[in-house]
Parts: sequence; C-alpha cells; structure tokens
Amino acid sequence: MLMASWVNGIQSNTVSIQDRGFSFGDGLFETMRIYKQHIPLIDRHFKRLNSSLQKLDIFFNTNEVKRKCQKIANEHNDATLKVIITRGQTERGYGTPHNTRPNIAISLFDRSKELSASTQDGIKIYVCQTQLARQPLLAGLKHLNRLEQVLAKQEVDKKGCIEGVILDTNSNVVEGVMSNLFMVVDSKLITPSLLESGVKGVQRDFILDQAGTIGVESTEKLFPINALKNADEIFLCNSNYGIWPVVEFNDKGYQIGQITRKLQKIISKELFPQ
Repeated sequence: MLMASWVNGIQSNTVSIQDRGFSFGDGLFETMRIYKQHIPLIDRHFKRLNSSLQKLDIFFNTNEVKRKCQKIANEHNDATLKVIITRGQTERGYGTPHNTRPNIAISLFDRSKELSASTQDGIKIYVCQTQLARQPLLAGLKHLNRLEQVLAKQEVDKKGCIEGVILDTNSNVVEGVMSNLFMVVDSKLITPSLLESGVKGVQRDFILDQAGTIGVESTEKLFPINALKNADEIFLCNSNYGIWPVVEFNDKGYQIGQITRKLQKIISKELFPQ
C-alpha cells in the first residue's frame, strides 16, 4: 500500500503526461528497504543509480535525493522506498533536448510480510515462457521499461508461484522476475552473466563480495536452464527481501543448503542486525 509520495521534493503523486518516463520509459528506478530507520546497501543503490544515469546521458546530481531518502528512513522501521528519476518533460518525439530537467519521484510503501516469510520456508519457482531481449547497452540497468517483467509476472501469478525464472532469447538463464538467481554446484556459487540482459542487483553484488568470506568460490557465466537440474542448491535474492531459497523447481525438490543458510546469516548480521 502506498503510504506517501513526493515529486521533485513536494508531496504529490502526479506527473505530467509529457514526462518521458510515462511516454517512453526513459528513466531509472531503485527500490530500497527501510529497516530500523536506515537503508541497507544505500551506497550501492546510489552507486548503481549514478552509473546508470551516466550511461543514459541523464545529467543529475543525486546527493539531495539520497539525503531525502535517509530523512524518510529516519521515521520508519520497516517499509519499502522507491526512487524514480526520469529524463523529464519534452514535446512529442524521441529527441532529447539538452535543457531537459529530470523529474524525481520518491514513494513510500508497506512491505509484504508474505514475501518476507519465504526467506525461511523457501519457494517454488517456474520457468517463464516470456524471454528477455539481449541488449548490451541496457544490460544491468534498472531502467523503467519493465514490460518483459510484467508479462512474466502474469505467468507466475497464474501458476500460483511467488517467483519465476526468465531466460534470454538464446535460452540462457538470466534472473528471476524481480530477483537475481544463484545456484550452488560442487560447493561453488554460480550466477548468470548479465552482460547482455538482466538487472545487476545490489544484493547480488553484495553476495558475490561476501562469498569469499565463507570460503566459497563464485563465478558469473552463461548457462542453460538444464544446468539447474544439477544444482545442489538454488536461491534468489533482492535487496528488499534478502534471499529466497528454492525448494521446488520443475517438480524436483531441493534442500535448503548450508551455503544458502550461511549467506542468509551474513545478510542478517551485516544488513539487518537485531
């Protein structure tokens, strides 16, 4: 449920129909968790946001937005914060005038308790028929064009699952609909390469950085869906809900393994201390 929203620093929930985020999906977003009056991984979120803005040639200093997010977090213990930055308003057409002023929308939401519970119990996952286009220019970015994810989520909902696995048009595993995917094979941690499609999640990068602290070798590479059949462990992650262990995939059961649990403990200790 939407709790509050601000547009360009003013409490509001509307933007112009000439906003390029509305017209073309011309912008970026970050979804962050508020936990006990702070935002875990906030520096990583804004590092990704700034890098992505640069790639899209949207010139905007995000320092004030970051301060606003921290100020909102100071008043809440458990919520979800979403930041959207668009290129701004222009006349009709794809052209991007240099004097365009970006629009910034910040929204505060309740968190889903059902999705949070799945971090302990695990989830069933489904392979979506919807595939992701391969576009290296946009790979890794959390841009506003999410139609592929919308279609994939419709599939997942019809199957009665929380999450699904999305492949690219070469049938390589990319990610979940709203998460990144990892598998454990022979005690090694493997996650799909995101050089051609997908979102480079901040929780994903945190996990890759932390794997070595528990003596686990990690790698990023392309692999087909059949590779998951040989996995000892599978889990999905995002910064809002942490790690979701996979307990069933394509009618095959999976145990919640030691590496998955160890990484959950690191996330709990480092990002969500009691």
